[in-house]
Amino acid sequence: MAKLHEGQSSVSVLITQENESFILDGRFGSINDNICWLLPIESMYLASIERLEFEAMTVKMAWITFIKKDATFVSRYALYHHYRAQGWIVQSGLAYGTVYALYRFSPNQVHSEYLVHFDPANKPMSWSNMQMLTRLSEDVKKTILLCQLHFGKLPENAIEIKTPHVTVGISEIMFRYWSAQCLPEISHEAYIMQPSETILKRKRR
Repeated sequence: MAKLHEGQSSVSVLITQENESFILDGRFGSINDNICWLLPIESMYLASIERLEFEAMTVKMAWITFIKKDATFVSRYALYHHYRAQGWIVQSGLAYGTVYALYRFSPNQVHSEYLVHFDPANKPMSWSNMQMLTRLSEDVKKTILLCQLHFGKLPENAIEIKTPHVTVGISEIMFRYWSAQCLPEISHEAYIMQPSETILKRKRR
């Protein structure tokens, strides 16, 4: 049973034998003693997959409470739900100036592969910001996912995100800095972006 702490904008869950491995393996929230402290987005996702129930309120009541407190909650939740549903471990991208960082495996074992950049206003990105993100991707060896969300009619390049709480469209552009391969001019392979690689973390001695 999860308890919403409205003054702290967080949700606490008691760690039990039934939920401990799921919470730890999925890297949900932060654990202090036997209590897991979740962000509202994390708690709403766990509720949507029936891994969590709120104390003294329904899931719908919790959803309304969260969107009243945060104008960007719906958009950020849709992105979070989308990437979690695809199997990624989703963590904050604040250290990189982005919304989320995506990990293929546990952040204790590997570095994140993708950084999710999102502008809630869906404004066109300036060339200076594009250059900044390109240099960032090179410095930290990650791929940038530039996302736009669409409410209502979807553009042709968008895919639909369906959650129990909201349905939106998402457009993704993947980019990073890389050096074109030296291949004959008649070959187009020089400009093909190779798949992102999982980089293991070094073990501390």
